[in-house]
Amino acid sequence: MEMSSVISPPLKLATIKDMKTTNGLIQNKNVSSFIKHIRSIVESSGVKFVLAPVKYLIISSEGRIRCNGYFDSEELTLKCAINKPILEWLPVLIHEYSHFEQWKENCPSWRHIEMNGKDVSSDMFLWIKDKKVADVRLRKIINRVRNCELDCEKRVVSNIRKFKLPIDILS
Repeated sequence: MEMSSVISPPLKLATIKDMKTTNGLIQNKNVSSFIKHIRSIVESSGVKFVLAPVKYLIISSEGRIRCNGYFDSEELTLKCAINKPILEWLPVLIHEYSHFEQWKENCPSWRHIEMNGKDVSSDMFLWIKDKKVADVRLRKIINRVRNCELDCEKRVVSNIRKFKLPIDILS
C-alpha cells in the first residue's frame, strides 16, 4: 500500500479567495472539474474513489496509522479525508491521484516500490515506529520510496498546472 501523504509536506495554496464552499459544494470551477476528472478516470479503472467525511483516515493494515489520504493498489481504493477546509485536503487529493497515475501507467518508480514481492513502504512505516530494519535494507527502502515520491511530486505539479488549480507551486 502506498500511503505517501502520511509523510509528504503540504503544498502552499495560491489564494484563499478562489476557494469557496457552500454547504460543502466546491465553488471553484477548476477544482470541481478536477474532482470530476478524478472520479471518472479512477472509477473507469476499477478503483474505488472515496471522499470521506472524516477528519483523518485510519490505516489498520499499517498499525492503525492516521493519515489524510491514500491510494491503495491492492484494495484498489483512492481515499481522502475531507471533513476539514478544502484548502487542507485538496493538496492531499492531488498527491494521491498522482500515485494512482503512477500505478495506472505502471511507471518504473512505482514498480520498484516493491522488493521481493513486498511493498517496501510498509517496512518504512515499521522503521518510523522504531521497529528494527537492517541498515542495508533500510537504505534500499528509503531510496525506492524517495524515487517514487519524487516522480509523484512532479506529477502533482503537472496536474496543478494542467487543471489550473489554485495552488502555488513556487513556494
